[in-house]
Amino acid sequence: MVGLLIFFNVYQYRNQWVDRFNPFLALTTGYATLPAKVTYNGGNQYQKSTAKLQVPDPYTDIWVVESPFGAGTRLSFQGGQAPPNKHYVLIQHKGLYVKRLSFIPWTSIPANYRAIMAEKYRRLPAATNEPVHH
Repeated sequence: MVGLLIFFNVYQYRNQWVDRFNPFLALTTGYATLPAKVTYNGGNQYQKSTAKLQVPDPYTDIWVVESPFGAGTRLSFQGGQAPPNKHYVLIQHKGLYVKRLSFIPWTSIPANYRAIMAEKYRRLPAATNEPVHH
């Protein structure tokens, strides 16, 4: 039992499957700016005239703001193409595990969060030697 507690404490924010069941992590809500266009099947553009299955690529390295002071988590998750004028997301997560998300317009984000968020998506720099949760 002690080994399991140490495991959950050491491996938080390293694996979405561990975080999903980790009793030490709380369910957190945050906001993020998403890219306007999503690629499909490994970087390709969506093709309307094909019968081939087109699967959206995951959103990777998205900064999710969890407090008006800028604290947040770098997340990667599946979400599909955002509806027009809703390139922002209200996201509920536990560590790296994303429980649910909702596409929302910029005006639905509280003003104190909007003040520290980018209205246009900007790719984050590489996460070398950086924690995913600040």
